[in-house]
Amino acid sequence: TCFWKGVATMSKARSRTLVALVGAAGLLAQMALADGLPTSAEAFYGVTIENVHVTQGQRGKNATVNFVIDNFSYRDVYLQGISSDASAGGELFYKDAFGQSIIENGLPIMQDESLDLASSHIGARLTDLNSGLLPGDHLTLKLHFREGQIAILTHVSPQ
Repeated sequence: TCFWKGVATMSKARSRTLVALVGAAGLLAQMALADGLPTSAEAFYGVTIENVHVTQGQRGKNATVNFVIDNFSYRDVYLQGISSDASAGGELFYKDAFGQSIIENGLPIMQDESLDLASSHIGARLTDLNSGLLPGDHLTLKLHFREGQIAILTHVSPQ
């Protein structure tokens, strides 16, 4: 059986949130909880999520979300979307020379693949913020996968 563990460290300019999903046979129960939903811990074995942060934004506007997902698991994982209690919604989207288009059917992250939103043609944002987000604020970001969702406490950084 497997378990997951969140590790957070603070640096001078920004904090880095790392969610390391680690396996260990026989140590914990067969089910883990991700944001209150029963989620098979084995579904996230070998997947790491790091460098998570949200840019500042005004109430009613959008805020950019950045993170890196490394999939060193034994199978593909599918990111369906993002959300936060700090906003009315969240979106994943493609960026290209012609603008942006919303990803509606989820985003596959193949086995042995990394997705870095800071340097990718894929983007993420929280939409219609409930209140202003200022550098140094903290919020809970939820990543929704086909296998369940993971809640990550992260910080707000300047644009």
